[in-house]
Amino acid sequence: MVNVEEIQKDLLEQYMAMFKKPTIANLSRDSGIQKTRFFRLLNGMDMRLSEFLILKERILALSNTNSSESLQSIAHECELQLEQSEISELAQIMKRKMRRVNLRRTIKNQEKAA
Repeated sequence: MVNVEEIQKDLLEQYMAMFKKPTIANLSRDSGIQKTRFFRLLNGMDMRLSEFLILKERILALSNTNSSESLQSIAHECELQLEQSEISELAQIMKRKMRRVNLRRTIKNQEKAA
């Protein structure tokens, strides 16, 4: 089962990694989330869906400044141009990678609990 706290922590880490020297003021200014709220999120307060979506959008937008295509646009192009068997093969690869990530996360959580 997916741990919501871990997902939130990972999202915040991804977002902060987009900046050279992230400060709460800079993160707040970029995301539009108030400074005090951002501070609370960094200290473990549960994230609202709207905040989650804002950060996901900002990560996507900031990562697209370095690359011309996002995963979603590539996936859409693949859907239109590849054979069904090739699409299925790509889907299987992505599922395997996600299983590995989830397994690593589970192991990490079990090690913390021990």
